[in-house]
Amino acid sequence: MKTAILRPVLLLIGLNVIIKPLWIVGIDRQVQLLEGPEIYGRFFALFQLSLMFHVILDAGIQTFLSQQKGKNTALNSDFIYRLGITKIILSFIYFGLSMALAFVLGLLYKPDWMTKLLFIQILHSAILFCRTYFAAELRYSLDRLFSILDKALSLGIMGVALLVIRDINAIDTMLNAQLIGLGISVLLALSFLGTRQRQLDKTSRSTPITYYALFQRALPFTLMVLFMTLYQRADGVMIALLHKEASFQNGLYAMSFRLYDALNVVPFLATSLLLPTLAKRGVKSIEGLSISREILRFATTLSVLIFPLIFWAYDDLFSLFYGDQVVVAKEVFEVMMICFMVAAPMAVLGTILTAAEKVWTVSLVALSGCILNVVCNALFIPYYGALGASWTTLATALFITTLYLWHLRSIIGQLLSWKLATQYTGLVVICGVSYALINQLLPVEFLFKVILYLIVTSTIIVSTKWLQISILPATRN
Repeated sequence: MKTAILRPVLLLIGLNVIIKPLWIVGIDRQVQLLEGPEIYGRFFALFQLSLMFHVILDAGIQTFLSQQKGKNTALNSDFIYRLGITKIILSFIYFGLSMALAFVLGLLYKPDWMTKLLFIQILHSAILFCRTYFAAELRYSLDRLFSILDKALSLGIMGVALLVIRDINAIDTMLNAQLIGLGISVLLALSFLGTRQRQLDKTSRSTPITYYALFQRALPFTLMVLFMTLYQRADGVMIALLHKEASFQNGLYAMSFRLYDALNVVPFLATSLLLPTLAKRGVKSIEGLSISREILRFATTLSVLIFPLIFWAYDDLFSLFYGDQVVVAKEVFEVMMICFMVAAPMAVLGTILTAAEKVWTVSLVALSGCILNVVCNALFIPYYGALGASWTTLATALFITTLYLWHLRSIIGQLLSWKLATQYTGLVVICGVSYALINQLLPVEFLFKVILYLIVTSTIIVSTKWLQISILPATRN
């Protein structure tokens, strides 16, 4: 029995699209406005540093679990227990390494911030482990629940705090709210996982795996994620180390990066659902090619959809979130949004390569991107600050996407075609004309223009059946 792959994908994305912007616009943005760009810039550098080595918390375990679950649903408790113990040991290593690195780099000006940030990443890793388990079992209802529960709880706690507490210590309160939300979510997720495992243990056979075998299999995934994280998260740390006005520049960069990061949740969630199914079906099978083709179409459509807003309305869009700011802040925003247009299909291409068991290829591509990112940042950041970091992010995304396409050349003809290129050209024209007409003919506030544009273009996409993804095993909710 088959059902549309877009159904769980769009519902999961829809829930996150509601919660994530509320957190970003209502909480994270407000915290930066309360604290100011310089203080928030210091926090942003620590935040980026806490993410740079978060792969140690995973060491490829989640990808390994996703693939193993996709091939054999009835993994016994001993297998899951060993993975859990491994994650606890890795958490200690991650915490010690990150604190030591912050101290050596001279960034440990607020040890309590760094401590809380590291615990947040540890708890978030536990949530992702549970979500990987649920998604690989095709239990998308639980995956959807735990994709938003911690943010919803944190949002409620922080929202009340902002309304009630005067002279609030915004950053500390935000971190405490996240710790509480994540802590509750982890306890609930583990209880669901434990209940499910007790059911499976009645019928499952033993699935032994030694720690050596685990790390041997996980090493390629670990290196892949490490290199990807370094080129995505090194900017804030390098600005802190290389620019004379580091805190202020990091504050400017954080304004655009948080919106870029929020948009990236869409391709991230789509590809996280894609990987276990694609690994099971095989990339070169008829069903695998169908899934790959249509999920790539989905990601590219997102990029086309925001195209008019980025090139013609980035100034108004940025002002909508932050009001009047220095000109360079808006320029950084435009570059980062262009970067998202590249990053969305790039994420899908990387996932297709990973599912095709070309993990070492993806790792080498990510390493190349990491080297390019560090070199360009070292050249541009001292002179251009946040703007130079945004140029580097875009250049790295274009470079990696080009290498992905090269390594997928054997099947790229089955994923892309001249007919598809013509269709996308038509969609670009439709989106551009739609926004131009709405912008010129309707004398309403910019926010309403954006909402109307998204409604009109989404209606066109749905009514023309532009997205028709049709292969996914039946869900078990």
